[in-house]
Amino acid sequence: MSVSSNGSCISVSINGQEVLLDDAINQTFMSLQRHLNESQNNLRMLGTLLERDDLEFRDGVNYSDKIDDDVDEMVALFKDLKKITKQLIGRPSEEQDKEWFRLHLAERKVELLQKKNKAKVDTVAEE
Repeated sequence: MSVSSNGSCISVSINGQEVLLDDAINQTFMSLQRHLNESQNNLRMLGTLLERDDLEFRDGVNYSDKIDDDVDEMVALFKDLKKITKQLIGRPSEEQDKEWFRLHLAERKVELLQKKNKAKVDTVAEE
């Protein structure tokens, strides 16, 4: 992954290709929106068929598979967004920033683990 700048044109590396930042952002969000819309449509279709009592089990599994595939694609796209962000901020060059960043990453890791644990507790409490 690399970030290069040519005047006002910033480019990032995504999937092994160097692309303009604006293009990377636009393509990623358009793909996210498409998968989100497809998931929404498939969920609505599944619900409609259930309401009509017109859902064959295998058709339901087919809709479920489509939704799962879209969710998996969105997860990959969100990972791409994180990679883009990391490319843009780069790595610290000064020792003071390096130490701060190490501490920040450790604190961030703890925060994320606490959020995950809280979500698990909340889920269990709801059941």
